[in-house]
Amino acid sequence: MTKLEEIARAIHDAFYRDEDSGVWMSGKCPLESVTIDGDVDMLNAAQAVLDALKTPTPAMIEAGQAACEWVKDEGAATVYRAMIDAADDEGR
Repeated sequence: MTKLEEIARAIHDAFYRDEDSGVWMSGKCPLESVTIDGDVDMLNAAQAVLDALKTPTPAMIEAGQAACEWVKDEGAATVYRAMIDAADDEGR
């Protein structure tokens, strides 16, 4: 399962939980055919999430630099963007 599909399933699960049985509905139907109220396509919503994640916040960059001593200046942002881009490319 690609990261895009994983995000789409998480969105699906957030909206469609079988409250009676407590069973998460993830994986019970193809993502291409699942929408939120017949309007929001799960894969398109997941793509929007990935697009929003492509730009790290200053706090995210600072955390990346703190986690890896060898990462300096914009290095953390560069590594982060490369990882998100890889997840995006994987889903296409």
